[in-house]
Amino acid sequence: MGAISHSITVPSTATTYTASFSAQYQLTTAANPSNGGTVSPPSGNFYAAGAIVPLTATPNAGFTFSNWTGNVANSTSPTTTVTMSAPESVTANFTPAPQISLTPTSINFGTVYLYALKDRNVTVKNIGTSPVTISSVSLTLGSGTNNGDFTFVNLCPKTLAVGKSCIISVVFFAGNIGTLSATLNVNDNAAGSPQQVSLSANVINPKASYNPGSLHFGSVPIGNNSTLDVTLTNTGTTALDITSIGITGANESDFAQNNVCPSSLAPGTNCIISVTFTPSATGTRFRRPDGHRQRRNQQAERFACGKG
Repeated sequence: MGAISHSITVPSTATTYTASFSAQYQLTTAANPSNGGTVSPPSGNFYAAGAIVPLTATPNAGFTFSNWTGNVANSTSPTTTVTMSAPESVTANFTPAPQISLTPTSINFGTVYLYALKDRNVTVKNIGTSPVTISSVSLTLGSGTNNGDFTFVNLCPKTLAVGKSCIISVVFFAGNIGTLSATLNVNDNAAGSPQQVSLSANVINPKASYNPGSLHFGSVPIGNNSTLDVTLTNTGTTALDITSIGITGANESDFAQNNVCPSSLAPGTNCIISVTFTPSATGTRFRRPDGHRQRRNQQAERFACGKG
């Protein structure tokens, strides 16, 4: 308990002095393991006999509270009390929390054409020291995203053993034009639950249409030329991005093109491509005017021929 001393001045007459004492007891607190968490109040404080002292156990990241050791009111609750009827020693016991990782944590399916189908896998791994219980897997849809745009197939067991992995297959069906998003939620008993994977895609629907579908220049004398026009129309429902327009083929040097097409053709709009045939020799000449455009990463080919 410790000693307390005071200095007094003794009078010349007889005097009686009385020392009064009250019982106090020391409370010792600890965390097990020491890096598992903290305990409040700190260890070493003294309290009056009969005092009821609140106790709080707070786990550190990666740990969960397990139980108390000592004369506490509720050994399984992280918040409890101890009655100081004698010196007391209490310990908060912590256990490593289950831990899992999800790879990747985001999936961008990129620019996808209408009605296309894509899939990607998410790997779930138990990186902790105890089994992980997976209670459910779900999707939260973003604004403008319909049921069926994103779906998943859960191949994970209810209990994932330490060091083991499993797969959740995410499927995207481009049935809805626009910027689509969703969140994959994995609910479990691991730290940070629910673990989440963000999903996104941009669905487009451009369509290139040529009129006419082929150009026939007929007979053109050497030293002369002939020019015909072809109209490129976007008959789709989203912008048609045009990266380049060129000419390929065995006789491509006999043909040239000139166009007033923009880099992006809005739905329902068109532009003109003028093709000029200048024969360099007699005989039938062939070429293909190629428009590199945003349509399944293919070239838009049209056939043209002329005779010199």
